[in-house]
Amino acid sequence: MNRNTVIYAVLAVLTFIGLFALGYRIGKNIISAKVAPAPDYQAPAVLSLSPAQAVVAGTPLIFSFSIPDNLNITEPVLYYAIDLEQEQEAIPEIVEGKVTFTIDTDLDAQYISYYFTYISDGIEYRFPETETIHLELIPNIESLNPSDIDIEISELTEVISNNAIDVSVNISKQYDVSKVIWQYTYTDQWQELELFKDGESDFTGSLELNGSIPNFQYNFKIIANDKELLFPDIPLRLDTSNNPYFKELTDKITQIGESNGINLSVTYLDEQGNSFNYRGAALHDTLSTAKVMIMVETYRQLNEGIIKLSDPVSRFGYSGTVEGALRSMMHYSSNSASGALVKKVGGADNINSTIQSYLGDNTALHFDHTPIYQGQDGENTGWNTLTTDSMTTLIDLIAKGQVINEEVSSQMISLMSGCSDYFKIKSIAHSGEIAMKTGYQPTTHYALTVFIAGTDGRKYTLTIFAGKNSGTRQAIVKEIVELINEYHENGLI
Repeated sequence: MNRNTVIYAVLAVLTFIGLFALGYRIGKNIISAKVAPAPDYQAPAVLSLSPAQAVVAGTPLIFSFSIPDNLNITEPVLYYAIDLEQEQEAIPEIVEGKVTFTIDTDLDAQYISYYFTYISDGIEYRFPETETIHLELIPNIESLNPSDIDIEISELTEVISNNAIDVSVNISKQYDVSKVIWQYTYTDQWQELELFKDGESDFTGSLELNGSIPNFQYNFKIIANDKELLFPDIPLRLDTSNNPYFKELTDKITQIGESNGINLSVTYLDEQGNSFNYRGAALHDTLSTAKVMIMVETYRQLNEGIIKLSDPVSRFGYSGTVEGALRSMMHYSSNSASGALVKKVGGADNINSTIQSYLGDNTALHFDHTPIYQGQDGENTGWNTLTTDSMTTLIDLIAKGQVINEEVSSQMISLMSGCSDYFKIKSIAHSGEIAMKTGYQPTTHYALTVFIAGTDGRKYTLTIFAGKNSGTRQAIVKEIVELINEYHENGLI
């Protein structure tokens, strides 16, 4: 190796060492610019970025701090992710040296992860330097899952025995519930009772019974972290499916039937679905209650524009309009007006098709012919049949606005309200609106289907069939209505 070669080698080594040192210094400055820790005097300002208090999911999350006079901060950015979802950026509002970040959270959010960057004197800083802050959110009571709440309330037999209703509510601890208010009503007037907090998550209370058991409705106003939830949305009711008064009432009705030696069927159904029957599935002649089926089909065709109220109708000696025939049929039980309407609406097949659309193809409620005109002028020669169960169901649907539509159902109830009071039941105490259709063969068979809205706002439907070959007392129908209405008005059923 000659002298020049050695000199070149030494120069190369020195150049490499120099370049390495320079590169190290430049690289160090670049890394420092990215992750340089905030100077000590900046730390208090940055550390105050954390929310001052725990945050409830579904509410805005607010971070803020004031910029010290001796600190020049630009381009502050908050990077965050909710429940490990995609990272997002929050740009602050800066007003008079105060920096504020606002982040919206979902009701079901569980936690948020975040860190903060800013530039000071040309250098970007990150806080914390390398980690990410995790903040757990308080569950929002508005996102309450039904599985997180357990409600226990007195059974009906206990309510009757103790003349009181007891309730216990347990709500998952995670919601940090501070108060539960029991909201309840027997009518339309809602009342409140704050439940006693027994431990971290149990709430209990007791009410003295002061109204109708079947009409008792309730729900709960749950308060947690200044948030309020009404649970459930649709009020609950006591379970009255095993109401002992139904059996007591059925026993009394059985005694009426047996002591008078009559073929008796009775079905009761209130607007909440509470019901009982005595031989409700037994098949009977409809008598003039068959006219309810004619009425329904007539209103269907009126609603669809097939016929008009002003259309002329005539048959079996009746001559008038559809409107007049409806009134004569339902108010005065005119058989000839009924026959005119049967012809106008196209006969029994149309009537039965519409009734089956509401009660099912196998319903026992069946129209065959116009009452007393069996086999005449093309009328069928079979039987008009009902069970008190099936007729009660139809009237209940009409009363609830579910036949044709709400407006038409209301018109039918109004028409039935004008029915002649053959059984003298409109004089029954506490009864409000009464809509009915009667049927009778004097001294032998009687039928009544009736919708009653009591003065307390409670509503129910009742169908009665009573008869034997001779000597049936007309007053039996009224006696049964009075008996059932007494139990109903006293809140026992």
